[in-house]
Amino acid sequence: MIRHIQILSLLLGLCLWGQAPGTALAQTGGEPLAPRFFEMLPDVPLMDGLYEIPEGALVFDKPEGRIIESLAVTEAADAEKLASFYDVTLPQLGWVSVGIGQFVRQGEALSYRIVPQDDSLLIYFEVRPRAP
Repeated sequence: MIRHIQILSLLLGLCLWGQAPGTALAQTGGEPLAPRFFEMLPDVPLMDGLYEIPEGALVFDKPEGRIIESLAVTEAADAEKLASFYDVTLPQLGWVSVGIGQFVRQGEALSYRIVPQDDSLLIYFEVRPRAP
């Protein structure tokens, strides 16, 4: 009986998987769109409407840990919406907030800053080894 309940729960979960709140669906077929992530920060998602600027990236590995800088731009969001997205999303990925736009996880510190530029917003991400 318990096995039947587990199987039913699994099937129900699979049926509801693509219908979770906030899940983007493709225009054709209703298939969930895969989330996009920064190329240099594969554990940091790109908010919808945000586009990474590969020329703005810097990666440096050193014995104490990695140093990564990434840059993205958007014309669609306001600064509060952009900050809110990352303030909610990053803790779901294991980052712990330690201040406005500042997070830590294991031996690393991540920070972001949003800079208005003309009719767009730039968001800079930086990951560095966490100070002991």
